[in-house]
Amino acid sequence: MKKQLLIMIITILCCALCGCGQDEQSQFDKGTNQSVSFQGINFQIPKEWKRPDVKFDDSYLAFAEWQEENKLPTRFLGIIFESGIDLTEALKDRKDAIEIGEKEGTYLRDYKQTMETIETMDVASVVYNRDIKGQTFEYRELLLETDEGVIIMQFSSTDFAGIEDFEKVVNSITKNK
Repeated sequence: MKKQLLIMIITILCCALCGCGQDEQSQFDKGTNQSVSFQGINFQIPKEWKRPDVKFDDSYLAFAEWQEENKLPTRFLGIIFESGIDLTEALKDRKDAIEIGEKEGTYLRDYKQTMETIETMDVASVVYNRDIKGQTFEYRELLLETDEGVIIMQFSSTDFAGIEDFEKVVNSITKNK
């Protein structure tokens, strides 16, 4: 239940932090990206994505891109580490969290799930749209199984270029050796 609540909080943060007025340009540039290490994986994110002023413990990380100062961000990446669970359990927790969101009025559309491998890690990719208060948010989630647990990367954007950037983030993932 604790995991479901944490995932639900992140979903709500994604919704609250993703605003409109987006600039539909890719920000991913291999020459200027930031390198990030988290729970045994490394990846790159656009330099424009900054950490929000929200304090969480070491099992959570967040980045957002703002188009204008004092406005809501147009792209949001939340990353959670769930210790001691496997990919099957993490996927069940995700489905439970989605059902909770639907009961609260955030309706899911176009849900798709695929399985793959990234650098010997089993990975589930989840794609869906949510209609929240008349606005459609595109979500991309990546669940990576490590030896210690599962890393959940949840990305939300209201523009296509943001979704492309997240795909580039995913393609930059490497496992610590």
